[in-house]
Amino acid sequence: MSKTELRRTARQRLVQITEREEKSRAIVSTVMALPQYAAAVRVALFAPLPSEPMIELLWAEAPRQFCYPRVQGDDLLLLDVAHPWEVQETPWHPQVREPALRPERVIPIADVDVVLVPGLAFTRDGNRLGRGRGFYDRLLAGKTARTQLVGVCFAEQLFEELPCEAHDARMDLVITELGG
Repeated sequence: MSKTELRRTARQRLVQITEREEKSRAIVSTVMALPQYAAAVRVALFAPLPSEPMIELLWAEAPRQFCYPRVQGDDLLLLDVAHPWEVQETPWHPQVREPALRPERVIPIADVDVVLVPGLAFTRDGNRLGRGRGFYDRLLAGKTARTQLVGVCFAEQLFEELPCEAHDARMDLVITELGG
């Protein structure tokens, strides 16, 4: 199956997911139980689309120094965020939320302990299929060995295999509501 066909299949699975809040809470519990998360000082979250796990529950459950991605041209920047309300709807897409660009708040990925990564599809062994623009792959290419990449998804987003190219970032761990 091509990446385009896999994305279509993954999107169909996402719209059929029920009990999103309950499953999201289970995902957040799994994240909080990770030794990598317990030891982390700075964690990169993402502002979930309506179809993605509600990982922002971590603000209330197990806060850390959080940073969020922001699209800047063809790249993603990570920006330090002190409060969840700093992540606002963007003018370029009604479902995407980002922090305002403030150069003094840009965080190099090498300074992030754990990156929670969204995607359309994952495999248990860490392959990821994104939405097709390569933003996360470019960002994650700059990580160091210290930065742990955790794919976050619902069990319905797991596939047995996905096509993988040399530039595709591989997750260190993939978690769902069923665990990691």
